[in-house]
Amino acid sequence: MLRDLRISNFRGLREFAMSGLGRVNLLVGTNNCGKTSVLEAIHVLSAPGTAGPLWLAQGRRGETIDNTSDRQVDVAHLVHGHKLAAGSGFQITGHDAADERSLVAKFLERRSKPIFVDGDDGDNGDADVREFASANQVAPLTLSLEWSGPPGESVRDFVISRRGGLGLGFARATARRPSSTPGWRGKIRQGGSSTMPCGPRRCRQPRR
Repeated sequence: MLRDLRISNFRGLREFAMSGLGRVNLLVGTNNCGKTSVLEAIHVLSAPGTAGPLWLAQGRRGETIDNTSDRQVDVAHLVHGHKLAAGSGFQITGHDAADERSLVAKFLERRSKPIFVDGDDGDNGDADVREFASANQVAPLTLSLEWSGPPGESVRDFVISRRGGLGLGFARATARRPSSTPGWRGKIRQGGSSTMPCGPRRCRQPRR
């Protein structure tokens, strides 16, 4: 069961910590203060090795970049301040009675042609080169996600387009990959809303 949680530079939360958590916990706050972001952070941390919770949350929030050729999730929303740059990122760390689990996300400069992973056929990254002359560009970046803690370390890299996005089709494909890791038991209640089980397979957001 999750006992402590610390979040750094994730969405609207520059620094956030919770301790002394039990099986049922209550989050209370004004609108847009970060309650949903806390729930999303727990979901991400309880499903190591898969970025699915990140992309699914962005889809629910409507955080997409629309253009004539494809749609992309806007990964800038994952970082406090919504600015993409090499070296930026976020970290989520949690403790239970015996173990520590963490996710460290970093945006890294892409200096050469990327090696595509996780079933990416190159469409997401190759399009980046053709987008070089388009408006609202960001530097060529790769998003590296590194999980540590049970059941073991895992690293996954995602090529970010020059618009600062990740192809929605590719994001959905990676989101379908299940995690075999047992999740922490327990629930967190967002003020006045339904509870959210803190496990990787069944983690529903409260209705807004």
